[in-house]
Amino acid sequence: MREIFAGICPPDAIVAPKALRQRDPGYCDTSRKAGLLLCPDSTAMTAVICAAASRAGIGIVPQGGLTGLVDGTATTPGQIALSLERMTRILRIDSTQGVIVAEAGATLQAVNEAAAEHGMMTGIDIPSRGSCTIGGVIATNAGGIRVIRYGMTRDNVLGLTAVLSDGTVLDDMNTLIKNNTGYDLKQLFIGSEGTLGVVTAAVLKLFPRPAATAVALLDCPDLAAAQELLALTRARAGGDLMAYEAMWPDYYRLTSSHLCPGREPLPPDEGLKIIVETAGPDADGAEAVLLDIFEEGAEAALVRDGIIAKSQSEQAAIWSLREDSDLIARPHGAILS
Repeated sequence: MREIFAGICPPDAIVAPKALRQRDPGYCDTSRKAGLLLCPDSTAMTAVICAAASRAGIGIVPQGGLTGLVDGTATTPGQIALSLERMTRILRIDSTQGVIVAEAGATLQAVNEAAAEHGMMTGIDIPSRGSCTIGGVIATNAGGIRVIRYGMTRDNVLGLTAVLSDGTVLDDMNTLIKNNTGYDLKQLFIGSEGTLGVVTAAVLKLFPRPAATAVALLDCPDLAAAQELLALTRARAGGDLMAYEAMWPDYYRLTSSHLCPGREPLPPDEGLKIIVETAGPDADGAEAVLLDIFEEGAEAALVRDGIIAKSQSEQAAIWSLREDSDLIARPHGAILS
C-alpha cells in the first residue's frame, strides 16, 4: 500500500502501521488500525491521494481531532486514515465582513484565538475546542454550548472546499452572508461524517466578542421547571442569552463528586442543574440580567437554589462541571454517554 502513495506524499507525511499504533486513538480504539496514516499539506495533495486511492480500490477514513464519541474514525488494516494535521493555516480574517477562512486541520481554539485578536469570535464552542479540528466540527455538524445563540455548525459555515473520493475538488469558498445563487452544496458535507468527501478549508462567520459575560448555576426541581425557566430566560435575556445547559442529577452528582468533592457549588440532589450564561455591556449589566432571572424563577417555583459566579475563575469552575467529563470518562473506561 505504501508504494502507491510514496510518490505523492513526502516521507514525513506517511505514518506506517507500527508508528501509527503508538499514537493516541482518541475515544475510538480502532482509530489507529489503518494500513497507513497520510497527512497531506494542501488541498491539491489531498486530491491526488483520493484519486490514487480510488483507482486502487482503497477506502479512506478522514480523521480530525479524534474527539468524537460515535466511532466515526474507526479503521481497518486495509484502509487509509487521512489527517489534515499539517493543514492548520488561518488564511484570512475580515472583522468588517465578519468572516474567517481557515484550513480544516486548524483547531477550533486556534481559530477563535486568531479571531479574538480582532475582537471577534466564531459562533461555535465545544468542550474539546483545544483538540477538535474545523474539518471534524463541520463533518459532525457539532453543536456545543453556543447553539441557543448562534445555531449549529451548519448555521455558521458560509463556504468550504471539499475533495471527493475520485479526487475532484469542490471549491465553494463563499464569503457572503447574502448569497442566493443556486444549490447550497456545502450543506451536503456538513454533518456527513466524511462519507461524501474530505473538507480541506472553510469560511466561518464571525461575531463581536461580548464585552462581558455572567454565569449562574441554578437548581430546578424537574424537567418541566427547567423548560419553563428556559422560556423565562429567553424573554428576559433576549439576544444576550449565550448559553443554557442542563445537567441531569446523575451527571452532576458524578462530575461534582470527582471535580470538587465536598465543596460542590450546589449540593447534588434529584433536581436538574442549569448553567445560564448571559452577555452585557459590562459585568454588572450581564449579572443584573441573571439576577432578575434567578429572582423571578424563584418566585415562580422554577428555581430552588442558585449561585452567580463573581469572577472568571468561578465561571470556569461552573463550566468545568459541564465540560470536564473527560477527566471522569478516561479512568472509568467505557461509559454510555
